[in-house]
Amino acid sequence: MFYSIKASAEEKGVVLTADDFWKIARARGGYAHLAGDDGEIQRAIDGLFAGAVSSPRPAYSLSASPAPKRKKLTETPEQIELWRKNASEFIESHGGKVEQIDLLEASPIQPPSGKGFLSACETLFKPDEGVAVVTKHNEEGTPFGCDEVRTPEEWRKYFNSGKTIRCKAGGWWRVNPVNPSGGSGKFGTLKDCDILAFRYMLLENDKISLDLQAGLLAYLPLPIVSIVDSAGKSLHALVRIDAPDKPSFKEKAEALTYDLHERFGFDPANTNPSRMSRLPDGWRDIKRRENSDGKQKILFLAEGNREAKGIL
Repeated sequence: MFYSIKASAEEKGVVLTADDFWKIARARGGYAHLAGDDGEIQRAIDGLFAGAVSSPRPAYSLSASPAPKRKKLTETPEQIELWRKNASEFIESHGGKVEQIDLLEASPIQPPSGKGFLSACETLFKPDEGVAVVTKHNEEGTPFGCDEVRTPEEWRKYFNSGKTIRCKAGGWWRVNPVNPSGGSGKFGTLKDCDILAFRYMLLENDKISLDLQAGLLAYLPLPIVSIVDSAGKSLHALVRIDAPDKPSFKEKAEALTYDLHERFGFDPANTNPSRMSRLPDGWRDIKRRENSDGKQKILFLAEGNREAKGIL
């Protein structure tokens, strides 16, 4: 296909670059971010330019055309191994292995010890916005029940009074600002209709190792504003979306999560704006990973207007 396109363009006196062919590959794939197999596309482009160095994989985008509805891939051992292989190749091609300390050192904001949640509140939320926390859970560590909602200043006063957030499952917080008066659901549970701003989406991947997760989050050209070690199987990253409404949020979130799911195994379910993420500074005992102290640590924190580019 590329050869015929290149020949047709040359007949018309048009010179196409390697970047042009990446754009063609993305468009022909039916969606904007990760059409096809990187290696196969790159080899085809390399062949076109007879030894010339072709351009790297184009950056991910949050503003491209919506993707057609796609299904979650079956998590067979073969599929999981492919996700691991894809992640390893991507990381190696962008600079090599990344450890959590690398993310910490690259973080523009370094929260004081024990102040990760408060720093995140005051960095990522406006003074009059509600920040919701959930600590109730069942024996399996699944959250339920109403949220505890406070503005960033109210959370500061809460902690300054000597109070703490206790939860054997670690606790969770909503990734987007909510109505400070609480939720409209049963017992005050927060719902999508209680979201004030469709600002962030959650990225999570528990199908590949933590070092591969760290590498992907470090190198993916996305506006990641925070990363939290869940003390379990995954790192939780918040990506700035800035959608005007719920339909736009869902459209952008689905396009990105399914691209990252198909290529690297990220969870494609994180497409609703009231999604919960692991609470910074929370401590978990339930389903705590081996050799972890159980603390849900902030590894990276940046202002909400961070550019769409890699951390490293």
